[in-house]
This record gives sequence, C-alpha cells and structure tokens, in this order.
Amino acid sequence: MLAQFGEAPPRSNHPLQLDQPSVGVQAWVAAKQTVLSTLNGSQFSPAYLASKKYSWPLVANLMKAFRYFKQARNALIHRGGIANQIDAQAYSEFAPVSGRASLGMRGALEHEPFIVGQRLRLRLRAWSAFATS
Repeated sequence: MLAQFGEAPPRSNHPLQLDQPSVGVQAWVAAKQTVLSTLNGSQFSPAYLASKKYSWPLVANLMKAFRYFKQARNALIHRGGIANQIDAQAYSEFAPVSGRASLGMRGALEHEPFIVGQRLRLRLRAWSAFATS
C-alpha cells in the first residue's frame, strides 16, 4: 500500500515518517480523503481542519521530533548509544523546529545534539514531555 507514494529517500524505508508533501503523512492523508465516509466528512474532518493542533506545518515539525527520538532509540538498541550519520541528520532537521511554539507544546523540549561517533546524551524529561504532549 505504501508503494503508491513512491520510493523513499535513502535515509528511510518508511515513507510515512517523512515530512515531504509528496511522500509522507500529508500524502497519505490526502489519498485517504479521496474516499471519505459520510460520517468522517461531516463530523471529523471539519474539526481537524479547523484545529491549529493539526496544521500541516505543526505535524511536519512533530514528525521531525518523532524522528529525532526514533533515531535515539535506534542508536540505544542497535549501536550501544553511539550516534551515526543518520542520527546526526535527524538532529540537524529537528533542531531548527525544536522550540515549544514550533511543536505546539507548553514547555520547552530539552534535547542534546547527536554527534557522530559519540555516545548520545539524553534527557529523560524530554522523552517524557514528548510522549505526553
């Protein structure tokens, strides 16, 4: 089913995790909206479209935050907490949008940069804040 969205860039095999309009979540939602049920079209879609919490810029920023934390998890599980180039790339994409306004959060999301070849420095508060927001 995901093959219809085209080939993902080399950094990912998961098109839904990308924030590009032609590949990621936005493309998936657009494809699903072509066949709206009566209930969805009249009850759910208008509420989501009107809410700032579900705007595409905010969703794109949250996907960058998600990818940052996903890469941290992968580094911990698969490489003993040592960052690689993919982790550093995830951080460089997340850092510019990591402020609370960009993520639609009440508090700051504390985070540390990922430096290739070095052990990740993680803050439990950030993981908890992201998971509960």
